[in-house]
Formats: sequence, structure tokens, C-alpha cells
Amino acid sequence: MLLPLIRTTVLAALLAGCQPASVSTPAATGLSADAGGLKPAGTDLRIDFGRAQAGVVDAVTRLLGAPPVGTTRACDGATGLQWASGLTLLFRDGDFRGWIIDQPGISAGGLSVGGPSGPSPGFSVEEQGGRVIVMRGGLLCRGPEI
Repeated sequence: MLLPLIRTTVLAALLAGCQPASVSTPAATGLSADAGGLKPAGTDLRIDFGRAQAGVVDAVTRLLGAPPVGTTRACDGATGLQWASGLTLLFRDGDFRGWIIDQPGISAGGLSVGGPSGPSPGFSVEEQGGRVIVMRGGLLCRGPEI
């Protein structure tokens, strides 16, 4: 008699975490970036350019384990939200439009800040002495207008 109740409770708990792909909250931590946006580690789900700012900020905050630490004015009327990890997300008119990575820890196309430079399909890489110093995807701001 107790076993069916336990099964029902476990099933309900598992299903409570399920959501449609458009608002999914992956359990994995970490991110990588690419020409289309961001990819949470350990899942096929994506955070693509054009998504609403509130959902993107919530998802990235969960994945990185901390909220943004600052905001900046960026190019072309965009606003940049900065995380301590060196990730800046660019938003314009309430939509996710680009990313900037300026510290080691988040990769893009197999490249990482501080690592050796290489091909960067669909995004911009600045290098110095053969090492990556900044990567940008989407709205290619040259940096915040502080």
C-alpha cells in the first residue's frame, strides 16, 4: 500500500521539474558560447539570440550560480549585464543580442580567454601574442561605453 504512494510522489517530483524546451531550466552548470548564443553544459538546450532578457538572465544566473554584478551601456543602444565570471550579455529592446567574454572560464568554439587563438566561426576574437584576450558574439560591440 505504501509503495504506490512512494512511486506517485517520486513521479510527481520528477515531473514538477519538467518544462517545455522554450523555458527549460537545465540542471547542468556552466556555459559555452557560439555564433548563435549560449549553450548550457550537459544538454542539447540553448539560449539563442533574440530571447527575452528576463528569461536569459534567470537561466544564466542559475547556470553560473550568481547574479550579474554590474551593468554597462554598450554600443548601438544595448545594455550590458556583467557577471563576475567575465561574461557580459548584451540586450537591446528587451532581447538577448550578444555576448562578450573577457576572462578565462567560459569557452566559445573551443577557445578560451588566455588560451591559444584559433578559428572562430561566427564570432570575433581579439588576440595578443597568439593568446585570446576577448571574444564577442552576436552584436559585436567593441566594449562597454563606461
